[in-house]
Amino acid sequence: MADTNTNAGGYPATLVFDYLNNTLLGQLPSDLQSIIEPTRVISGYGCANFNYNWQVCNLDDNNGQNYISNYQKLYLLSGIEVLGNDGYGYGADTTSQLEYYQNESNIEAKQYNNTETYWWLRTAQTTTAPGFNTTNAIYLYRSASTGQYGVSPAFRIG
Repeated sequence: MADTNTNAGGYPATLVFDYLNNTLLGQLPSDLQSIIEPTRVISGYGCANFNYNWQVCNLDDNNGQNYISNYQKLYLLSGIEVLGNDGYGYGADTTSQLEYYQNESNIEAKQYNNTETYWWLRTAQTTTAPGFNTTNAIYLYRSASTGQYGVSPAFRIG
């Protein structure tokens, strides 16, 4: 998600956010690109000052306000959109679980190099560490700069 272990700036400040909209989108077939509708994506704020000794966030990023990214064509889902709860992130009251993910068999590990792996969510963790949540049917916190996990970009067709 990031070069360093931080979630300051929330999901819009991540490498994944940039990659989805400035690289991957352009690699999709042009007929698909033309029917993807821009989406208003709301994501929770991150932690601006994490205290590693006390394992707490001392200062909420963005003054505790959610981040709003207008006109995103590709984006990561939030914890509540996938699992139906926020997993200690914020911004959960702005959305609900998607019908597709109410079927638990649709929430599974993604394949990366023929290995099942967790996949990133846009939910910034702010209670116990400055990273982001991942899932494979359960919540797991991951450091923002931890290894390679999968992504499952979402988009809306118009």
